[in-house]
Amino acid sequence: MLTLNTLVELTGNNCDRLIDLIRVAANVAPEGGEGYRIDRGVVERLQEEPELLSDVYDASPEVFRDLLRNDVRAEDIIALSHRREVVAEFRRMLTEDEYFVELTEAATTRGDEPVWQKFFEQNPWILGASLSSQILTSWDPEKLEQVVAGHYGNSKGKRVDALLQTSGTIGSLVFAEIKTHKTDLLGKEYRGECWAPSEHLNGGVAQIQGTVQRALADLRERLDNLDSDGSTIPGNFSYLVRPRSYLLIGRTSEFRGESGGDHLAKVRSFELYRRHMQEPEIITFDELLARAEWNVAAAAAEGK
Repeated sequence: MLTLNTLVELTGNNCDRLIDLIRVAANVAPEGGEGYRIDRGVVERLQEEPELLSDVYDASPEVFRDLLRNDVRAEDIIALSHRREVVAEFRRMLTEDEYFVELTEAATTRGDEPVWQKFFEQNPWILGASLSSQILTSWDPEKLEQVVAGHYGNSKGKRVDALLQTSGTIGSLVFAEIKTHKTDLLGKEYRGECWAPSEHLNGGVAQIQGTVQRALADLRERLDNLDSDGSTIPGNFSYLVRPRSYLLIGRTSEFRGESGGDHLAKVRSFELYRRHMQEPEIITFDELLARAEWNVAAAAAEGK
């Protein structure tokens, strides 16, 4: 006895989707053929209903993979898409307090700073392309944080949150201390319309200055990269000639008043403080985010 089973039920929109799929499949060259014959009407329909692309992909996945393998821009497109996701995550971490709390509670190391440390280690291009006018890379590809001064007597040694180096024929070391976006930049009003830097801002400045000074005393003018056997690698070293240093801390939204406008006296006090601070250069988290977003937008514009 012959048994009939329902394989496909075509009703309403399902019929239209099947017809569209058949039309697209009919325009794909057979295996071994060259080129792809795509009708203009099909392209317009796909633009109107991009979800149809998933059906097309399911029907001929190898065709799409071949296109991507042969497209020199494919890697750039994928990288750009990833960076868009990264800056979106950066903005969310910076602006959504509840989300950032979730991240700190899920982290293996308690505190706000380790969360940012991990984020920048996973996405080194943010510091590398956004912190300085020069392109910076991590001195150690595996880890940003490094010991830059040893233990002597009662000394506990010195660590820096991010040890970077400039890119080019000659590399120079760059030091960065990473605090948190929640750190206050200003303390109390010292005199009329004059606001003093916060204790944590002053402390961060003193910390990175001390770290750089100890590194200069220990390492002198350059830091050699060592091979696995402990020997130096010829020509593989970074210079320490008055190295640049950065303090990543706070956010400028702190200078907004109750109604949302800028507090001019606070802005003036902070800018005067950091403009007269040659070392380190003080960068806020929102300024770093703005630079990262600009880099991604510029890359997207170049690809059009």
